[in-house]
Amino acid sequence: MILLAGFIGAVLVYFLPYGSKAPTLERGTVVGVTADASQIAFHPEGTGLPRDMGHGYVVSDVEWIDREGQRHSGGTPPCIKPGTQGQRVELATVRVRTESGGYSTVVAWIQCL
Repeated sequence: MILLAGFIGAVLVYFLPYGSKAPTLERGTVVGVTADASQIAFHPEGTGLPRDMGHGYVVSDVEWIDREGQRHSGGTPPCIKPGTQGQRVELATVRVRTESGGYSTVVAWIQCL
């Protein structure tokens, strides 16, 4: 019986997608963009943060979706221009474990709203 349970567990682990996780969707406002448009400061809706504060994210080389719903790979979304702020966007983020044992939140894709 124990051998059968071990076999079933091994089969399940083998066929489950390793490391896959659904992203968390967050809508909010861009409160800053770096000079090379590779990073943004993002203020998510519904937080207690002051409006001019946000979380920093790297957005270079992530998939992005334009206002018409078309997906793009590479390049910079048209709503992310160096030195700008106030753009409404939706981010798909995933919290991942780093090699050092800590955690980091990465952007899977960004959509201009």
